[in-house]
Formats: sequence, structure tokens, C-alpha cells
Amino acid sequence: MKVSVIIPNRNGGGFLGECLESVVSQDWPQKEIIVMDGGSTDLSHHIIHDYGKYLAHWESTPDGGPYHAVEKGLNRASGEALCWINSDDVLLPGALTEVVEIFTDNPGILWFSGLHATFLELSMLRAKEYPTTDFFLADESRYAVQLFRNADHIDWSLDYLLEEAPRSGYFLQQESTFWKRELWRSVGRFDHRYRLAGDYWLWLRFLERAPLTLVDRPFGCFRQTPGQRSQVQGERYRREAREIAANAIAGHRLASKYPGPGSIGNEGSSDETQPAILIRRMVKDRIILATSIAPFDINKQARCIRTWRMQGSRVLSFNTPDEIDRIKSEDHPDLRDLAFVPVHETARSVTGRDLVLLRDIIAYYQDQHPGMILGIAKSDVVIEQHIDLLSYARRCCDGDQCLVSPPTDWDDFGDRDGPVFLRGYDLFLFRSPHLRDFPMDAEFAIGAPWWDYFLPHTLSRAVETVYYPRPTPFYPMRDTTEDPLSIWVHYGEQFLRHLDRGLAERLAETPGLGYKAETLATITQQFASYFFRSCKARSPIEWAAPALYGNGSHSQIEELQNRIRQWADRAVLAEELLQQWAHR
Repeated sequence: MKVSVIIPNRNGGGFLGECLESVVSQDWPQKEIIVMDGGSTDLSHHIIHDYGKYLAHWESTPDGGPYHAVEKGLNRASGEALCWINSDDVLLPGALTEVVEIFTDNPGILWFSGLHATFLELSMLRAKEYPTTDFFLADESRYAVQLFRNADHIDWSLDYLLEEAPRSGYFLQQESTFWKRELWRSVGRFDHRYRLAGDYWLWLRFLERAPLTLVDRPFGCFRQTPGQRSQVQGERYRREAREIAANAIAGHRLASKYPGPGSIGNEGSSDETQPAILIRRMVKDRIILATSIAPFDINKQARCIRTWRMQGSRVLSFNTPDEIDRIKSEDHPDLRDLAFVPVHETARSVTGRDLVLLRDIIAYYQDQHPGMILGIAKSDVVIEQHIDLLSYARRCCDGDQCLVSPPTDWDDFGDRDGPVFLRGYDLFLFRSPHLRDFPMDAEFAIGAPWWDYFLPHTLSRAVETVYYPRPTPFYPMRDTTEDPLSIWVHYGEQFLRHLDRGLAERLAETPGLGYKAETLATITQQFASYFFRSCKARSPIEWAAPALYGNGSHSQIEELQNRIRQWADRAVLAEELLQQWAHR
């Protein structure tokens, strides 16, 4: 399937290069890029010429405004799927591949829209005093991206689009909206009376013809810059939108198509007692991540798991029936579409807590399709949104390969300071064939000691390559839980039985709990160093590179961490240096 991307531009040379690069670098090969320039007088022509070999068409002629340019580009496009992004905006990595998969896997979908994302300079971020916890740095130096802005909690319904959106100014994001060419042909134009809200006019025309599907991931980013048209003329945009909505309501065009109020669901209905579905929310389930949510401190875990869902992952939480009832009673918005898997056996007899046995998750996973990417993670792990997790995971889990991610040490969602630790692991990605030799008599439990050594040990025996991401895009919150020494030694002895029977027998002969603990501490360090060296690495993978690091020295890991992971401070420093150089 070919995807056509229309880029209207007029004197956007300050950002056009980044926009074009974000499209050219998409890993979907069948793309058609059309640049419609409105007679720019800045460096736009130079930039367009530089990218000329990647463009299917470009022209530079005066036009009637951006929607006139987009209209010309869309009517020229030959792709089966269409979109446009303005020259100061960008597509996120992996966006076009996901677009094609959505249309291919769901032939009935004619158009869909993803989550909102905002792309802005750090100087603007600081000037507006946005909370840094809402952002990640996109390129380590100048920009930050805000991904959600609570758009995923809006009740996207016909009533909302026609009544609330024109008042609040919170509309579908055009940079994350894609449609089939046949849908565009059924409209074929913009209403040029609306020079600002033409996109809103188009969405309502689309809704007359086909339901909208919402996809729980971002595809493109809208850039915020000082003095841009959307800010300076925001109220005029809303006035135009209110007029468009009023005309749609007066004309009963949408009411005749959708006899009842809009609602979110999965399928339409011909039953007259059921309102036709205007908007469907679709969650991408390319990756399954299993965890076990603790029935306390729900808010912290929910914020972490939200980052998994935004990457299109299906999330399973393995819990006892009592825990499931307690978690559901919280009714946390970020956990409403979470799937629970009840378990009836836990590690309580050893740990005093209802920790889920690893073998229950493995047994569930062994029935999954071999092509599905599977994962296990602690419920306090955040997945950074600057990677496309699906592309990242596919490359790391291609064939006889898996990924094992190290833990970090941080306390706050906006603070990524802290070392990456050599010992222990917090997130694993693999496929079901990698679990074929998992010993189902193992008693290790998620959150108990040694489970995060046992799982990578088992995976490393089943695959040829283990990826160890450096820098890691996975961040667990600091875990302050400390198990008694007796529990740590108990699971350590079990680990040795699976690792080396001879070592296990010698440890059993070691007198005293303290001596056994010292012996096991030495073994953990040696195992971690050996596992580190046995990991293989290849070329970087989009936005974050899995790579083997060093000889297992903890101090060197900390040094590397300090050099690579100080995101915000490094970005501010880089920007200040650039400003100094600019004035030399």
C-alpha cells in the first residue's frame, strides 16, 4: 500500500528540513511525498531541492492559502492512503508502517486518528513553565514532545465534536489523521470560506460518509512556536468551527447518518434501539506486556502502564481474585481497559506476599501466536515515547533474539538522573518459541529475589542473541522493598540448582546464612558480568540503540549513565552553547 504525504509550505524554511526528514526516514518504503509550496521567499526552495530525489512532485506557485495547497496535493496524490502535515510539523518514527498495518488489517476502516502530540522548543517549554514530567526530549538538544495532554480521556462523541470541541478548541489532530483515497474523492475539496478551520470542515464531511476510528498511539507531532497562526488566530479558528458545526446541525446531515448520539464502541449496530456508532476506539495489540499490579500505590503504577498502552501494547495483570477486585474498585482511568488474569497460587508461603509465579505467565504465553511479541515487566516501569516500541521490539526479537533491559534508579517521572545498574533486570521482550524449554517446576515469582536472573538465564539458553539496550528507553521507579536475607538465600539456592548443580550442592554444604549470602553475592556479580559479555550487539535501532557495554564494571556503568542520561540538563546546556557559538 502506497501512502501519500502532502506537505504544504510557505516560508517555512526554518522547520521544513526537519519535517521532510521525518517523512523520508519512515521505514515504510512505499511512500509518495508531495510538497506544495506557496511561492516562498526564504530558504524553502534550497531545502526542497536538497530533498528533491525523494519527492514525487513539488511546485512553488502562489496559492489561495494552505487548504488550497493541500487540496491540490491531495488531488494529485496516487497513494491508497493519504495525509498531510504542515511544514513545521513532523511524523513520529514508524508512523507510516503502522498506518498501513491498520488499513490492511481492518479493510472496513476508511479513516482514523491517533493521539495528540505537541513538539516545541525547550526555550518555549521553559518560558511557559510547563511541567517537565509531561515531556521527553526528542533529539537530546533542542526540542521536547508532549504526547498526551489528556486527549485519550476525552469522550470523543458526535456531541463532543459538534458542541464541545468548537468551544474548547480541542479537535482531532490533523498530523495524526489518515484516510483512504476513496474517502477523499467522495469529498474532493475544501470549503475555502474557512481559511483556518478547513480541517474541521473536512472531518465533518468525512463523518457523513464513514465512522472515525481512534487509535491509541500518536503518529505525528504539532509544533508549537511563538507567534504561530494557530495561537494568534485561535479564537478566529473556534469561531469558524462553531459556524461549521452550526451548519452541520441545522442541515441534519450527521443526524440522518447517525440517528443517535455518538458513542465509543467496537462495532456498529443495525438495531434501531441502539445508536449507530460514530467513533470507535481501537487499541493496537501488536505487543503483549504482562505484569502484576500491586493493590496499593495504584496511581504510580497506572501512570507507568499508561506509557505501555500509548505504545499500542495490550497489558495483562496477573493477580489473585481479591487483588483484582481491589484494583478495579479504584476505577483508575488509565487502568479501565486493562485485562486481568486471575491466579490462585502465589509465593505467599515463602515471601509472605501474593507475588505471582513466573510459570503462570509463561504457561499463558506458551499458547500465544509465535509471531506475537511478548513481554514481562514490573508494574513500575516507564517506557519512553521517543522510540517506536513496535519497530524497536520487532528488530530486537527477530528470529532467535530477545531483549533484556537493565534497571535504573530514579524517584520521579520527570527526573531521569541515576545510574544504570549492572545487576538485575526489569523488562524482557521475546516470542513464545523462546519459552519452549522453560522449567515449569520453577518457583520464582515476579518481585521476589532472583526471578530477574532466572528469566534472562532461561532466555539466553533459547536464543542466539540477547539485546541489552544502551541507553535504555525503559525506566523503573526506585524499588525500596527489601526482602529478608533468608528469602534472598532461599531463591538463590533455587537459582543455582538450575544454573549449576555442582555449585548448588557446595552452597548447601556451606554453614550459616551469612556465609551463604556472601557466596551468592559473589555469584550474582559473576553471573551478571558473564551475561553482560555474552550479549551480542548490532547496529543502532531508531532513536535508541541496543549495544553491549564494557566489562561489567559498575563504576563505568555509572559514568556512562551520567554522560548519556542527563536529558534535561544536557539539553539546556547544549542550547546555551549553541547560542554562545551563534554570537561569536
